[in-house]
Amino acid sequence: MSDFDRAMRDPSKAYNLPKDVLEDDRLDQDQKIKILKQWEYDAHNLMVAEEENMPGDAPPMLNRVRRALKKLRAE
Repeated sequence: MSDFDRAMRDPSKAYNLPKDVLEDDRLDQDQKIKILKQWEYDAHNLMVAEEENMPGDAPPMLNRVRRALKKLRAE
């Protein structure tokens, strides 16, 4: 399994922060966008779970992911 495949399965285990995805020279821009979009989906679901008093990641991660995606798309 490639680094990209592992990151697509669980981006938060492959990278500490979204900026780490941006700085990974092994990935092309499309791969970075795909990973960040998966992370956005995961973070959104975790945020919803947290709002429903279920365990979840910190909601600010969703904002970090969205800022990283915006930066990539502007390039």
